[in-house]
Amino acid sequence: MVFDAIFFVLQVIMAGAFLYFAYIYKKLDEDTCYANAYSQEAFPEQSAMVGINVTSRFKCAIRFGFWIAVLNIIRATIQQISIWKNSFRL
Repeated sequence: MVFDAIFFVLQVIMAGAFLYFAYIYKKLDEDTCYANAYSQEAFPEQSAMVGINVTSRFKCAIRFGFWIAVLNIIRATIQQISIWKNSFRL
């Protein structure tokens, strides 16, 4: 039980950190950064070079991490309820 509680608290902390950086910290589209696979440096939006918007992909990755953490917490909670109820159908 103690280890389950410790892991649950760690999962909640991770989900909280993802939540903070994904939705609360600041607008992730505030600073736009473009990058090119053939360049070693990032370049501003006004540049003539064609690149990928790294900021939007970072935003997507952070939000994906948040939802994965939430799903993991839900899965662990359902697992603990099923162990507590001695019902493995859950």
